[in-house]
Amino acid sequence: FNSNADVTLNPGVYVIYGGDFDITSGAKVTGDGVTIILTAADPANTGTIAIAGNSIVTLTAPGKDGHEEGDYIGEYAGMLFSQDPDAPSNGTNVVGGGANAILAGALYFPNQKVSFNGNSNVSNNCLQIVASQVQFAGASNVGGDDTACQNLGLPEIGIDVARLFE
Repeated sequence: FNSNADVTLNPGVYVIYGGDFDITSGAKVTGDGVTIILTAADPANTGTIAIAGNSIVTLTAPGKDGHEEGDYIGEYAGMLFSQDPDAPSNGTNVVGGGANAILAGALYFPNQKVSFNGNSNVSNNCLQIVASQVQFAGASNVGGDDTACQNLGLPEIGIDVARLFE
């Protein structure tokens, strides 16, 4: 999504096959009920996400359908981003400094790093991160709410695990 883009994603599953999910500075991208999957026939070609500073991003994973308690929309309920677990371990998925992002759902990057860079502001009602590494640089601000996660079909993780690297 290039600078000055103003895009609304319809609810659904978006598969990015062998490419990146890239939002440049100045772009505005919104979507409610979306899941974005990064994959490729050759896992070495699996893409990453990049959300640049000075972009406005509001993305929410599929959640409850509003009819019955515990009745969730589709098999990707709660999943916002999912990357092929065989993606190369040297990739980094970035939310850049100055990005105004509301990301609600799970970010699944089991073999790669997720990096929130200087002054990135990821306010949300629900954010769960599964990654090989999570990096916070500068004055990054990230939070979450377990009740909101339950409304997206995500169970409470129940344990916070962090390991510091030098």
